[in-house]
Amino acid sequence: MDEHARAWRARVLLLVVALGFFTLATKLFSMQVLAHAEYARMARENRQFVRRVLAPRGVISDRAGLNLAHNVYLARVTYPRSFAVQGDSTLDRLIELLDLDEASVLKRIDRAPPGDRVTIVRRATPQQVAVVEEHRVQLPNVQLIVQPRRHYRYGSLAAHLMGYVGEVRPEETGSGQADYLPGDLIGRSGVEAWAEGLLRGEPGREVIEVNAAGHVVGSISEGGEPALPGAEVFLTLHAGLQQTLERLLDG
Repeated sequence: MDEHARAWRARVLLLVVALGFFTLATKLFSMQVLAHAEYARMARENRQFVRRVLAPRGVISDRAGLNLAHNVYLARVTYPRSFAVQGDSTLDRLIELLDLDEASVLKRIDRAPPGDRVTIVRRATPQQVAVVEEHRVQLPNVQLIVQPRRHYRYGSLAAHLMGYVGEVRPEETGSGQADYLPGDLIGRSGVEAWAEGLLRGEPGREVIEVNAAGHVVGSISEGGEPALPGAEVFLTLHAGLQQTLERLLDG
């Protein structure tokens, strides 16, 4: 009787083990075969993000081809909004290291579109860039992005005609035909505003690959799209004559 009971228990145990292996094999098959595409997509999303690439604004030149307005390149510090809204320690550490106003940073985060990277510092100084690079390990997912900014070669020369650019206001985003986002530049007056459609260009996109620590390891060509620079606009103005005229008027 005891031998019969032991044999029965052995068969039951064997059946339980077999069922366990069958369940495990079924789960592995489901994950690796049936749900492979979904898990592959999730893995890509965890190690990749799409970065919007601003188009270089078009140059403004006088009638002789002399450059009057062009772009200089500045660094900005960005952080994923999805992490920022959670109030994680990396954001706190970044604010501390760069000695930023926390209220202003939180306001930027609140205004940023969902899923986008938030610009924490718009015009990073060389010292701020050095701090971010020095503490790279402590600042996962923090990225330095270089972008063009407007520079007027002759300062206030014909300022009323040239006009100026400014950042897009929150109420101006998502309106009209152009896909403006917070932080983009838009012509506010003068030629900068009149020729906005020519000068702005078309933004592109870059697919960035990051490692487990959130540090950029490279870009991926698939899914990317280059930015199209704005057109060069020529004026009938002659910079030399304009300088002479303004000097005479001031004198």
